[in-house]
Amino acid sequence: MDENPKQRTNNIFLPFFFALVMVGGMVIGLKMKDSTNIFEKIKNDGLSSHTNMEAPLMQVIRYIDSKYVDTLNQSEFAEKAIRNLIKDLDPHSVYMPAKMYAHSREQLSGSFVGIGIDFLVIDDTVTVGSVIKDGPAFHAGLHSGDKILMVRDSIIAGVKLPADSVVALLKGTRGTNLSLTCLNRITNEKYSANITRGDIDLPSVPVAFMIDPITGYLKISSFTATTSREFAQAVKKMIDDQGMQDLIIDLRDNPGGYLNEAVEVLNHIFLDKHKLLVYTKGAKVGTKDYESNGASRLNIKNLAVLVNEESASAAEITAGALQDWDRAVIIGRRSFGKGLVQEELQLVNGGAIRMTVARYYTPSGRCIQKDYSDRDKYAHDIENRFDNGELYHQSENQVKDTTKYYTSKHRLVHSGGGITPEIFIPMDSMLVDRNWLIMNSMVYQFILARPIKIHDIDEKEFLNSYQISDDLVNEFIAYAKKQDDLIEIKSNDYFRPFLKRSLKAYAGKLKYGEGMYYKVMATDHDLFVQTALKQLKKDDVLDVN
Repeated sequence: MDENPKQRTNNIFLPFFFALVMVGGMVIGLKMKDSTNIFEKIKNDGLSSHTNMEAPLMQVIRYIDSKYVDTLNQSEFAEKAIRNLIKDLDPHSVYMPAKMYAHSREQLSGSFVGIGIDFLVIDDTVTVGSVIKDGPAFHAGLHSGDKILMVRDSIIAGVKLPADSVVALLKGTRGTNLSLTCLNRITNEKYSANITRGDIDLPSVPVAFMIDPITGYLKISSFTATTSREFAQAVKKMIDDQGMQDLIIDLRDNPGGYLNEAVEVLNHIFLDKHKLLVYTKGAKVGTKDYESNGASRLNIKNLAVLVNEESASAAEITAGALQDWDRAVIIGRRSFGKGLVQEELQLVNGGAIRMTVARYYTPSGRCIQKDYSDRDKYAHDIENRFDNGELYHQSENQVKDTTKYYTSKHRLVHSGGGITPEIFIPMDSMLVDRNWLIMNSMVYQFILARPIKIHDIDEKEFLNSYQISDDLVNEFIAYAKKQDDLIEIKSNDYFRPFLKRSLKAYAGKLKYGEGMYYKVMATDHDLFVQTALKQLKKDDVLDVN
């Protein structure tokens, strides 16, 4: 006997409805609670316990399912309902479908399952970019610049496969095998590679090295589940092995990530107990303080932190705490301005809700979140910073809270839209020049297509002494013009120094690995780093006059 319409509707839509109206877990970055008990409680309580908000929602869902003129795709309908309910809360509360959620978790986990390469599609052929050391592809004999001709029995060379299709072919579950036919970059000979997919580390500290005899440089690209451990290991090594005293922490273009990882990084910097690092406050979750634990044994003397308009969330927590306690000089441009804490709930359809549950505040009481009452203005904030000149000049155009906030040394700091540095670094207009952006996007494929012959020199000699010739720059410009004849080459002096840096960085990546790319970029014509080094030499690094 068939179920009655109401009972059938409940079976179809109730799981999605439960996922829609309930949120569980903890602040993003902490382990989420198991949501099973939440769902079971709702089912056991029955519909009689629904609030005035929930009851009409359920009524509408039942009515649509039982009466609507056309047959609905139930999963698409549920996803659209969830998305529409979430989207107007704030700019950072979102619904993530299952595939997007899985990718997000992978990016924040600090590792992924794969073969351990990145690639580019050059002239319709998949070309290996870099090979992660000690990964499956590394042990199978793949090299940067090799071409992948076949995956199993399928020819992929010359097929014009989009990048996502290539990823789908290469990815798979842990322990499964993948057979490739490749062409060696140097010998031009074919070879077979049998690879077992495995766990690949995804470092969030891609480089840490001594930039002068007493100063270390360390970049944090995002705050993942392994960031604080990577940070501590890298800093300890520079202190123990090379006598590091001062440190430059590069948070430029860091989009944030896990709150607790930012707190743990700060714990490695502050040696005292019970210093307030950040606190969160929300109407439903209350107030939570995060204090230093005094467990660190890393003795860092002076600190400089680099930020720009793309430094957000956990990166701003880190910079804000160091600024409020006068522990570091902040150098760069005003940060993004995201001071919202999200909580995640995985839904029964494999997707997830990432919902704002609190705002975070720096130790002085500043909320870094910029105003989002005008969604269109919020969405175009960075573009507006270009237009009003803020990115090019020390400007008063930025929004500031009229409330005055003070650091531990009674220096005035502002709220209402990001972390404002002590020392301003203007954006180089060339970085948004159309011709530069197009040319720079071609550098890596040029290096892979025409590898630079680098003699057997060690990394230190390459970094300090190796020079890109003018002839190679001219060869690249001709290559770029051939790829895109709309490129307008201005005065050689305009692009040449930056092209040399980019060519050297990618050539170094090809020969020495990912870390060399960041080393070259940080040491060659980087005004942020040069300013930080100069500031750290002062007796009082906070003296910015």
